[in-house]
Amino acid sequence: MTKNNRQLRDEIAHLTRHKVVQERDEQLFRYLSAVKVLSRQQIHRLLWSDSKEVSARKRLDKLMNEHHLLSNFHVPKAKMQARSLAYRKVYALTPLSRLWLAEKMKADPGRESKRPQTLHDLLVGEILTRMTEAVRTLGREAVSLPEDYRLTWQGENAASHYTWREDNHPRLMPDGLAILQKSEIIRAYFIEVDASREGHVRPSSRIGRKISGYDQYYRSKWRSRRPALAELAEFPAVLFITHGEKRLQNIANSILKLRRREVIYGLALFDDLFGADDFLTASAWLVIKGDSKRDGAVVAGREQNERQPLKAVGDALDEVAQTQARKKKKVGFAQKPVTGKKPQQKKTERPQTADRRPSQASAQATQRPPTVDRRPSSTPTKPGAASTPSQKNAPMQVSKPIAQPKPPVQPPKPDTAPTPAPPQKNAPAQASKHTAKPKPPKAMPTPSQQI
Repeated sequence: MTKNNRQLRDEIAHLTRHKVVQERDEQLFRYLSAVKVLSRQQIHRLLWSDSKEVSARKRLDKLMNEHHLLSNFHVPKAKMQARSLAYRKVYALTPLSRLWLAEKMKADPGRESKRPQTLHDLLVGEILTRMTEAVRTLGREAVSLPEDYRLTWQGENAASHYTWREDNHPRLMPDGLAILQKSEIIRAYFIEVDASREGHVRPSSRIGRKISGYDQYYRSKWRSRRPALAELAEFPAVLFITHGEKRLQNIANSILKLRRREVIYGLALFDDLFGADDFLTASAWLVIKGDSKRDGAVVAGREQNERQPLKAVGDALDEVAQTQARKKKKVGFAQKPVTGKKPQQKKTERPQTADRRPSQASAQATQRPPTVDRRPSSTPTKPGAASTPSQKNAPMQVSKPIAQPKPPVQPPKPDTAPTPAPPQKNAPAQASKHTAKPKPPKAMPTPSQQI
């Protein structure tokens, strides 16, 4: 029967009040959130390395049976022994411990393990355990030195690549991200555990999608998107760990065929790594480096007797960092001027363009003269008669330029005969030769004559 959030919070309050969860238990929760599952032997090597396995077993049983903070997974014995894993009980987080991680520790509880993937997750946990043991050994050997060895492991959620920040499904999801730090030297590795038997030469296969996903991850702004990668100088190397020499060579050929970016790859076998005493110094790695577009990829360790330690993968990362630094330095020198001071350029004054707008004087000169109203007055006068004083001294009427009407036709004078009109073409024939002459108009009397 599943419990709701209210019941889980009540149990968390009870555990907090009685101080049940210890600091070592919280460290176990962090490991399980990163790799999903761990066997009892792996937990003993990680957290109870100074004591016997019985002490770890008693504490784990109490957390699982009394406080319900751990759950149990069953993995067949034959499958675990086929991958060089000791057959022990397998543990995972419960809803109560996941809520403790989220609310009390303010940490990401990670993804839940699926039963078909339990063996795959156990292999990831074995790699985490062996790397932790190797770093711990280096720290013990360098007690008198000021160097600090440290391993930081990030789970799937922290190492995944998303095409967009709002996406719910990542474009690439590595099995883990291991960050090794020695004083100021930081080297990071993406972990990819390959326990399947799928074909991988095609770009649409699982391995083909992984290779194209790392190329896309390399092109993206990976430092700003992932806080775990913010302090790295170069893109992390990708470590493929698989089973069988033939499958390792096939994966190497797929990388050489599909790789488009300067991503460094390291390939190794489970048997070579798990059979060695030290994970970091074991000569088990086939290294693929170099630019596949310009100079071609460089493969080191094609044969088993030529395999390299993990340090060779880190050295390849250092070579990439030095190459990038030289490129930036050359670009910086090319941009600097030869002399100490930057030469000052003479300021060229732009020629002043002439003002094409007409001035006030030219506008007045080109102004159209006013028109005079020359229309005849309403009072007619005799021919040759002088105008009246009112008409003579009347001011001129200035009006806007408008279309002038045609002047009226003046009647002919009485003492002169009207000039005959010129003959018009196509005019109708006249009725008779003798036509009556028009009578002259009668002259209108002036005001003085009327009086």
